[in-house]
Amino acid sequence: NKDLTALESRSAQYRVLRVATDNPSELSKALPRVASVLGIAPDEIGFIPTAGRDLSIILAPLPREEWQAVTFDDSQLKQGELIGYIGLDVLGNPVTYNRKHAPHMLISGTTGAGKTEALRADMHAMRLSGLNPELYIIDAKATLRRESCQQFTADMHQGLEILNSINLLARERMQEIVNADCDNWFQYRQKA
Repeated sequence: NKDLTALESRSAQYRVLRVATDNPSELSKALPRVASVLGIAPDEIGFIPTAGRDLSIILAPLPREEWQAVTFDDSQLKQGELIGYIGLDVLGNPVTYNRKHAPHMLISGTTGAGKTEALRADMHAMRLSGLNPELYIIDAKATLRRESCQQFTADMHQGLEILNSINLLARERMQEIVNADCDNWFQYRQKA
């Protein structure tokens, strides 16, 4: 085991250790020792073996009381396009996706991991698109109750009614799209 040289920075929730290495598998074998030196359990350490050319990243979680809020970065958004935005990665880069190519998503994580904040950021990005999106929120915990939307409920029975009405509306709109000889909303928007 040779000594590791790392450049340390931090993200909102992690100490970020950048290690120049051309052998990530060798570094991965040293992770239990790194965890010991950092004073954390080996299963808590994160590892990105190929974060760039000859670069690996070790992530050591910060105590929850040291977590920082992630700021909204609109640099990747484009007027007239539905660019989804869910936050920043551990290196501080915006995490975006194009809804034209990925119209559906699933956000999962433990309590306090930032799922609600990711949804808030994504809804904010949609609003900034200039496309006037319709937002319907069904939130059992009511944490998103202050978000601007067409309809909000924390009641799951009412939520089912909302989903059924959205389904009917979606079927009507899909029929319009098909009648216009288009495959999806993006084609329809261009044609219409």
